[in-house]
Amino acid sequence: MKNTPEHPYKNFMLFTLGAQFITWILFLIWDLLFDELDLFPDVFGTVVFYAIPIIPVVLYFVFDKHFKTDRPVVTAILQHLIWFAVAFIGGMLSFLALDSEFMLIEQKSGMLDGVEYIVFAAFLGIAFLLTLIVRLVKFLNARHASRSAA
Repeated sequence: MKNTPEHPYKNFMLFTLGAQFITWILFLIWDLLFDELDLFPDVFGTVVFYAIPIIPVVLYFVFDKHFKTDRPVVTAILQHLIWFAVAFIGGMLSFLALDSEFMLIEQKSGMLDGVEYIVFAAFLGIAFLLTLIVRLVKFLNARHASRSAA
């Protein structure tokens, strides 16, 4: 799948929607297992909670070649704005569900009471910053190497 000149961010938008959808589904499964069925001990549940948003980061590096354009810095920044916008929408939907007490999974009394949905959305957005940092470092290294060779 290759980016077309007319739609250089099409692949990334599809990746963003798919990866965040899958990540939210995994999070809902985690919440069901943690809150409803009480299958995770607290420490393990916390580790899984923070590991789930790392999945799209790993997938991003696997499929990175499908998102490149001839302007790597601008592309990286725009891709991350798209990612944050979608994560923000997920966070706002979570906040509205929490505020209106409409949760897909009944929350345990005394636990996080749904706040983990908002924290998850924030961490989902922030975790993806790792890809921006790596791409910018790679770009700067390549630029430095080309200047050194000249």
